[in-house]
Amino acid sequence: MGKATEIEGTILQLNNLRSCIATLGCEIRPSSRVAIFEQHLRRFLKPRYDPRRDPHFDPAVLSHGTRDLFELSFICDTLAKSHRTELRDALPQLLSGAPTPSADRRNRLARNLQFQFFLAGQLAHSGYPITLEEPDAIFVFDGAAYGVAVKRPISAQQVVRRVRDAVKQLARKNLTGFIALSLDRLLPFPGPYLVAASEAALDMAAKTHIRQTFAPFARAVQRAITGTNVTGLIISLTIVGCVRVPWQPAHTTAILWLPREDDLPCEEELVRTVVKGLRGPSLS
Repeated sequence: MGKATEIEGTILQLNNLRSCIATLGCEIRPSSRVAIFEQHLRRFLKPRYDPRRDPHFDPAVLSHGTRDLFELSFICDTLAKSHRTELRDALPQLLSGAPTPSADRRNRLARNLQFQFFLAGQLAHSGYPITLEEPDAIFVFDGAAYGVAVKRPISAQQVVRRVRDAVKQLARKNLTGFIALSLDRLLPFPGPYLVAASEAALDMAAKTHIRQTFAPFARAVQRAITGTNVTGLIISLTIVGCVRVPWQPAHTTAILWLPREDDLPCEEELVRTVVKGLRGPSLS
């Protein structure tokens, strides 16, 4: 783990998140995955602490907790004022779930919501007006409203089924829009948990794996959205792991915005212009 000053900086970020959540009338309970992450983190502040001698230490909890802390903090930063009621109502579920996704056998909704709200936060952060309603979010671009149906399949068998479900969601609302797919749970390594030589190597791994992971489904997914209300796809993949030297929890996200592949230049141009206006997530 990093230096004490870096740990203290992370704890300060945790306290900022706790304060924001408190202003919304909620709390981080001791059983929350955020609280369990904090317990792991604070061990490194003890004199002469050595995680290699701690049978209860799990490095995956630190790495996934670092990702969760960043995303939940960004969600609160971007949505707490503009979408106070929706965020307050979602927070108890958002803060639940297991410390790692692989342990989320009973409660996958927490991280499903996290992906949904994080994507909504990115759109809001980029200046696109959004509402948090069915299909999952609606954003306005150039005076037109576009729906976003968000899916986070946990197996290869679910991918096309979830896309078809999303098509139906958009149709029920009579909206043109996008399907957002998180591929995190489909990564070819366990956990998912990747040890990289550097932050640059982790970034490169995300860019490589997002295309490799989506490739087996690309043709079937495009067939499922042809002739529908779907303008395009938002493919997301976050790699969680650590940088080897010095050992540091790390995560990185790659995103692909893909137009529907039926030779409609207006859809390709729409995707290009929306992507051009996007700003990367950051904390205030």
